Amino acid sequence: MPEKDFMKFIGKWLIGLLISAPSFSQAKEIRLAVGLALPPYYLSDQQSGLELEIIKESLAYKGHTLTPVFVPFARLIPSLASGFVDAAAPVNEGSGYLAGFYSNSHIRYKNIAVTLKSSNIEIANIADLAGFSIVAFQNATSYLEPHYGEVVQRNSRYSEKSRQDLQIRMLLSKRTDAIVLDEKIFKYFAINQGVNYEAEMALHPIFNSVDYKVIFSDAKLNQDFNAGLDHLKETGRYQAIIDSYLAPDNWFKKVNVTIN
Repeated sequence: MPEKDFMKFIGKWLIGLLISAPSFSQAKEIRLAVGLALPPYYLSDQQSGLELEIIKESLAYKGHTLTPVFVPFARLIPSLASGFVDAAAPVNEGSGYLAGFYSNSHIRYKNIAVTLKSSNIEIANIADLAGFSIVAFQNATSYLEPHYGEVVQRNSRYSEKSRQDLQIRMLLSKRTDAIVLDEKIFKYFAINQGVNYEAEMALHPIFNSVDYKVIFSDAKLNQDFNAGLDHLKETGRYQAIIDSYLAPDNWFKKVNVTIN
């Protein structure tokens, strides 16, 4: 190839490389509000967690760094709206907040109702919760199916807690008939509290799975995150992060739980 043509080829190749490569010129440090007491999704004492790692690596694809800010679940949207943080998770459009930019779904939660087997409570659907005392996670009526809100709004014995570890304790002490929370969060806290949930508790999978997202105050950050999330999924890294926390061989190692 003549030198002149070779130089043109190299020039075009470099331009193409610059266009296709992640751009770090606008890289930022992102303050992300995340919910307290959400292991294994968020482990505040370790500044890590299944969901946090997915968000962190998705943002890193465009050169952004992440600083998690742990707040009560009810403070996620207010923290973003006040400008205290640049983003918040886990959220979805069910929050009703329209001033931010919702990302593509990066995680799926599966909520359940849990009762004591000794109570012999039959719960086959959401309507069956009516009449029982219930302790749910904070803002559950905003994120679960509309029918759930309709059922519990007439229940004077319904409450929500930001500390989900307390839900299991309240159920065990029979201060409530049922608790409502994510299945993985429930299992984490049950194991951490030395509870043999398979023997003592009945799990009722009456809710649909819920897709959660990150909400950003800036549209460009949202685009960067979505690009990084797509990259994680295309390369297999997304599933590798999930497996590192949820695969049987890794579960107890990640959450620092010792089983006797």
